[in-house]
Amino acid sequence: NIKFIGDPQKRIEEDYLRIIRFIRFSLEYISEIEQTTMKAIKLNLDGIKKISKERILSELFKILHTKNFVKLNKNKNLKAIFLLIFPEFKNLERLNQLETILNHSNFDKEILLALLLIDETNSHEYFSHKYNVSNDLKENLNLMAKNFMNFKSNKKFFMQDLKKNIYFFGKKHLMA
Repeated sequence: NIKFIGDPQKRIEEDYLRIIRFIRFSLEYISEIEQTTMKAIKLNLDGIKKISKERILSELFKILHTKNFVKLNKNKNLKAIFLLIFPEFKNLERLNQLETILNHSNFDKEILLALLLIDETNSHEYFSHKYNVSNDLKENLNLMAKNFMNFKSNKKFFMQDLKKNIYFFGKKHLMA
């Protein structure tokens, strides 16, 4: 079990970032959450507003890097806390699909962020602004969002293009 040493209420009040670290450690070690810990976390969620955006973003990147991040949906309490802290991640259900892909640990933070943020609602722009992300990350998320929207609006073109390439490469392969 992952728990705070001593009184969870006091430990959290000393540094509210411990709530986000608790999420990371719980994912890393796939542990059960004690009710007293859950209660203390819920009572102190407003304290996260007192933490600098840079510290929160740094801890988020560490969470995304954990090997078990894709299992976030399997723990309702952890998922609920995560969404209260990061409400812009509306697409957490997409993590379920990642679990089926071999070697999902090869996904970097930008791909995971794009997967969880990019949709028709521009959540990635809100996230970029809220956490004042680097220009590189902002540009990459914008590019992936643009490609996502192009793909959504041009599905038939994409399928026709894909069929053409399959035909072309298949024919070329048969000739070789």
